[in-house]
Amino acid sequence: MFRLFVLLSIFSYSSNAFLLVAGTRRVVKQLSVTNGGPSGSWKTAEFCPVGYYAVGFNVKVEPKSSSGIFADNTALNSISLRCKDGSRITSGEGAFGNWYTEASCGNMNGIPYFLTSFDLQVEPDQGAADDSSANWIRFKCRDFDTDDTFSHQLDVSPGKFYWGTYGSWSGSCPLHSAICGIQTRVEEARSSVFYGNTALNDVKFFCCDEKRLSF
Repeated sequence: MFRLFVLLSIFSYSSNAFLLVAGTRRVVKQLSVTNGGPSGSWKTAEFCPVGYYAVGFNVKVEPKSSSGIFADNTALNSISLRCKDGSRITSGEGAFGNWYTEASCGNMNGIPYFLTSFDLQVEPDQGAADDSSANWIRFKCRDFDTDDTFSHQLDVSPGKFYWGTYGSWSGSCPLHSAICGIQTRVEEARSSVFYGNTALNDVKFFCCDEKRLSF
């Protein structure tokens, strides 16, 4: 287990927990994938309020360009998580595109399900051609107190975009924990025609485990 201290927009690494303005988050695992894009910088991590976890998500995606050889497609620009208390967290956000309709984990027999792992669709580097980097994302949901045997996949329709492929799934949040935070790697918008934009390149999620769980 590791911990991070976060105060407003400043954070530094330590050996014990995420300390937020609103309280302390006990981070037990960081989730990542191996196919994320290399461009841009990591933005400030954002977290659900203490005791709450992510139950749904949404994506901001730029529509496919019709500009032919002059196209500059960015595809996925931002990911928004909805926490169980209704609040939303995003970390960094690209400048292009529109938000899709949110997808939610829902309940099973009255028990809420939470986001616990993810998979990222990414277009690899295209050399001199246009790059879009991250294109889409999907998650798995499960009960806070059961293992992945009882998980189900969660997609925002249509579940994929034009470029790249999904890689391997991330690891999963340990038993009695779920995704509570997000940190995105985003390339800032550039106006020059000689430098294409890629917007969101990569993302990390954080699993938390508190003694108090707020449904």
